Amino acid sequence: MLKHIYPRSLFILAVFITFGLTAPIATAQLTLDDFDLDFLIDNEPMSEGEIKRFFKGQTHKGAYQFDRDGHATRGFEETTYADGRVLHIQGEETLNGSWRIADGHMCYTYERVWSEEICFDMYQVNNCIYHYQRSVGGLPRTGWTARTNLKGERAQCDIPIV
Repeated sequence: MLKHIYPRSLFILAVFITFGLTAPIATAQLTLDDFDLDFLIDNEPMSEGEIKRFFKGQTHKGAYQFDRDGHATRGFEETTYADGRVLHIQGEETLNGSWRIADGHMCYTYERVWSEEICFDMYQVNNCIYHYQRSVGGLPRTGWTARTNLKGERAQCDIPIV
């Protein structure tokens, strides 16, 4: 993990979405020193057009549940179809749902697991997209949850995706 000196202290609520478990969200308060959050510094969320270009009709490889050094402990594959359907595969589990862009946020709903819409700001660094949660069921939430890149591309993230 790259070491950085941060000019300010910022606390975040890191939310890790764990599909298939009885409690799909666990939270913890962390500092910038706990994770490399460079994607937030001097970076703007992707625009609606950028999100469409990067996600519509695409399959991504991704990871969430990062350890203290920023290494992913759980991987997934997700296809965001042009018609608004989403297919999420994590290990042996497959989830179906829908996706849409609302107010510049990427929003997902998953059948059987997460019926409330989850929305994210998407930040691009090289060919990696960092998913930063903005709301659940219309209520504000914040926290870095996942990192993805297009399937078949070699990820150019600070720390490789699993």
